Amino acid sequence: MSNIYLNDVDKMFEKEIRQTARRGYEHITYARFADDIVIAINGHPALDWLIGKCYKMLSVELEKLKVKMNIEKTKIVDVDKNETFVFLGFEYRKIVTNSKKKMVLIRPHKSKVRKYLAKIKEVMEENQNLNVVEMIAKLNPVIRGWINYFRIGHCSKLFNSLRQWTEKKVRRFQRKKQNRFGYGWKKWSSEKIYGIWGLYNDYSIRYYEAKA
Repeated sequence: MSNIYLNDVDKMFEKEIRQTARRGYEHITYARFADDIVIAINGHPALDWLIGKCYKMLSVELEKLKVKMNIEKTKIVDVDKNETFVFLGFEYRKIVTNSKKKMVLIRPHKSKVRKYLAKIKEVMEENQNLNVVEMIAKLNPVIRGWINYFRIGHCSKLFNSLRQWTEKKVRRFQRKKQNRFGYGWKKWSSEKIYGIWGLYNDYSIRYYEAKA
């Protein structure tokens, strides 16, 4: 419902983006999903006035719509001062790469990773009565859904760690079934776990380009 209700806010910022653009460069970027909104502004000191203007514009428009701004969640962040913000589960942080280039690092927020790990453990505990293949069938939708959502960020290292962690949990699950210790590294190859047992294994990062 908020996607329709806040259409006026979208139109207002789309107009402001056009009006403040100079020489083909936009100084404001705006994104909204339901009632979550992010307004990014060019960090040049000469454009600091846009921060106050955008904040006031948003406040006035929401007041017209009789929508209250969540003051606790609403904040102004300066990424040049190593400050971060979270939008739709992703954490955004400005970094300097090894080649001295500045970029915005996008990755799952730590709270989302913790919830994901807890969910994996929960599914395994709830299905201890099943054999490993049946348990994996319950587990795969959780893995697939989370990975598909977050695979657009800069999280190759994180995904690799999660893949290894999950495989170890599955190995331990099966060893417990046999009343054995360890992880069965010599007994079961990774190829068997992913190929025969069917554990989800697509942790690749993907980027999608919008098509007209």
